[in-house]
Amino acid sequence: AGMWRAAKNITNDFLGHLTVIPMLEALGLEMSRGVIFVFETSQDRKVVDALSVRYAKEVSHVAYRSKWFYFLCGSDNIDPKPKFYKLVHKYFHGPLKLLFNEENVPKRV
Repeated sequence: AGMWRAAKNITNDFLGHLTVIPMLEALGLEMSRGVIFVFETSQDRKVVDALSVRYAKEVSHVAYRSKWFYFLCGSDNIDPKPKFYKLVHKYFHGPLKLLFNEENVPKRV
């Protein structure tokens, strides 16, 4: 509920949108890998293929928004990492777990 509440609060802040919405999508990415693994072990190829397509689309969505976040920060000479964390703390007040596993955050495009 905390992330959905945060998403409602970003309607007038484009950088906030580019921060919070990818967090929601990234949460789906974190969970999708585990679900895909479960179906791989059960050898349900149709479900694995469908989930893999969805996973790839979510990766591209997060990467696209990340690209624009970095671009807009750069155009205003803003260091993107502290800005990202500042916006997260401004709009999201719940516990943060999975999404700050930086090795899984899409890299600058």
